[in-house]
Formats: sequence, C-alpha cells, structure tokens
Amino acid sequence: HRKILRRVPAVVGEWSLALPPAAHSDDDDPRENDERLRAFATAQLEAYAHASHGWFFWNWCDSPQSVGWDAQRCIERNWLIKAQLAGPTVVLAECRSAN
Repeated sequence: HRKILRRVPAVVGEWSLALPPAAHSDDDDPRENDERLRAFATAQLEAYAHASHGWFFWNWCDSPQSVGWDAQRCIERNWLIKAQLAGPTVVLAECRSAN
C-alpha cells in the first residue's frame, strides 16, 4: 500500500484490525495476540499516513462479536492508541446502543 499511496493521493477507507482465523492460534497467549494487533494497527497507520487525503476506520461501534472492526473496542484494548489517531479530522464519540 505504501508505494501506491505515495504516487496516487487517495482516501483509505474501511480498514480494520480484523484478522483471519488462521492468524490466531488456540495456543496464543492473550498478550501475544494484543501485541500482534498493536503491530498490525501501527503498520497500517504508517502506510496510510502517506494517503494525502486521509483514512477512516471501518466502524466506531460494531457488534460485540466483531471486536477487530470496532474502533471503540480496539482503543479500549489498547490495540489502537488515541495518540495514533490524533489529527485535525479525527472525531471520537460515545457508542450508543440502538435500544
């Protein structure tokens, strides 16, 4: 992604921290999984920093089963750090249920 984004200005949309089941192991230590997801987030954000028109995460609040697609939960689990998301166009809001 990084090479393409340097040549072609774009908005990167609908990215997430969701990984396929093969990326996880039943033997994984939860701390190792957390570290893997932090590294994945950092790598994506570093590549997307070259997108001159910005990026957006898939969803602020998704279903409880879709943690990797839910920015709020990714922040709560420290997979995404608020400082990584700082910028003039970042909007963070509370997730409200549809009840």
